Amino acid sequence: MSPHRTARKKAIDTAKDPYLAKVPPGDMAVCNKCSAIYHNKRWSLSERAAKMASQKKGHKFTCPACQKIKDGFAEGFVTLKGEFVKKNHDELICMIKNREKRAIYYNPLSRIMEIKTKRSGIIEVTTTTDKFAQRLGQLIQKAYNGTVEYKWSADTKVTRVVWTR
Repeated sequence: MSPHRTARKKAIDTAKDPYLAKVPPGDMAVCNKCSAIYHNKRWSLSERAAKMASQKKGHKFTCPACQKIKDGFAEGFVTLKGEFVKKNHDELICMIKNREKRAIYYNPLSRIMEIKTKRSGIIEVTTTTDKFAQRLGQLIQKAYNGTVEYKWSADTKVTRVVWTR
């Protein structure tokens, strides 16, 4: 067995996400809300792609993430609860927002739709992708321990993550 591991990216299953176009929007499509650019079969926020799109006059389009946010179509739900959450509310919110900034760099379709804090101190986060919700759960679990529970729906791409401490 080789000491080096190779990681393969999973193909995105467009059949389960109704917002991912079956027919691509065309090269150099630019999102009219967030300025994400569709180039080489990928959405990105790179400056290089932005320059190329401005030179080629890419057509305006709404990216899947902006459309999900507009329609309120969440695929990930993260719930944080417990006394620890009440005491460290601001720190947890800051960590979640920082993770979103990093996630958008790699995949502009992974975004936070909404962060709600209930009176009881529970934080609820909705995300545009199921994988991003899982990553948020893993991040908080790694940083603060506690108990994390993942629930996946069988027929749709929806993930529920509940973290308690």
